[in-house]
Amino acid sequence: MDKTNRSKQARGTLARGWSCEVIQIDSNRRNYLGRFSWPFQSVYFALQQLDQLWRGKKTTSTLVPSICIGNFQAGGTGKTPMVQWTAKALSSAGYSPVIVSRGYRGELNKVATLVHTEHTAKAVGDEAKFHSEFFPVVIGKDRIKACTLAAQYCALQKLNKPILVLDDGLQHYPLHIDFKVVCTKSSSPFWMDTLLPTG
Repeated sequence: MDKTNRSKQARGTLARGWSCEVIQIDSNRRNYLGRFSWPFQSVYFALQQLDQLWRGKKTTSTLVPSICIGNFQAGGTGKTPMVQWTAKALSSAGYSPVIVSRGYRGELNKVATLVHTEHTAKAVGDEAKFHSEFFPVVIGKDRIKACTLAAQYCALQKLNKPILVLDDGLQHYPLHIDFKVVCTKSSSPFWMDTLLPTG
């Protein structure tokens, strides 16, 4: 059997395995509410695509090279430790990472804010406070304004090889991001999951 046929056979085997796994996972999850909400997945998908087309018409650059760590699943998938690991790896490679976070549940996240040592977790959010112990952090609900402030910080500090590491933001379509990383659960990858409101 030549290389091409072996490759096709391997892909076919994997596809069949994935299909069986998807059916098994879905059948285990479909309770009464799940069956009721199943048709609404198409509505959610259509609205999501329209939102992406509309808000992605015009994109804004981060002005500094950027990498985004995000996910497609509701709930925790390990984004925060992945952001920390990525920033440390970049720092070890000679880059100067600046983390940009939404500042979830932080009192100051309505305006783009550079996190200082005196800021509390209540003010900037738990994740941003944690990251700020190791790297410069900018928070803000408006990702474009937060990235702009982060880029200004890089310029003022004259950082060597600056790079922005975004904690979440894959669905922020108006923002142009140079490189994207998707975190998913190994026990339940996003390609085996269902869309909202079922998933």
